[in-house]
Amino acid sequence: MIDHITLNVGNLEKSKLFYLSALAPLGLSAVQYLQNWTAIGKDNQPVLWIQQSTTTRPHLSLAFKAESQRQVDEFHTAAISAGGISHGKPENRQQESHSNRLSYSAFVLDPDGHIIEVFKPLE
Repeated sequence: MIDHITLNVGNLEKSKLFYLSALAPLGLSAVQYLQNWTAIGKDNQPVLWIQQSTTTRPHLSLAFKAESQRQVDEFHTAAISAGGISHGKPENRQQESHSNRLSYSAFVLDPDGHIIEVFKPLE
């Protein structure tokens, strides 16, 4: 089981604004600040650490599970408003990465080009 993920970012302040805005619809917020790091999570438990770095490659793909289609929509809107670039508008998709199940998902590129997905499995 994964406890948390650390993501290297080129501009901590810009990425902090992006991630805090984009992930707020999922109930995630900053849970700890350090000099060159920010921890984002829920109930004081970090799930994503972003750290200032001169290396942001290789690009990563991160997926967050939503509780509703509305959260997927709100993520996409918030992420774009915070400077992200749409990499797939919210819609139903058949996804191999999710055991070939149908999900309602949206994709955004963060300020460093990492792919951020939020999805709601469709039963």
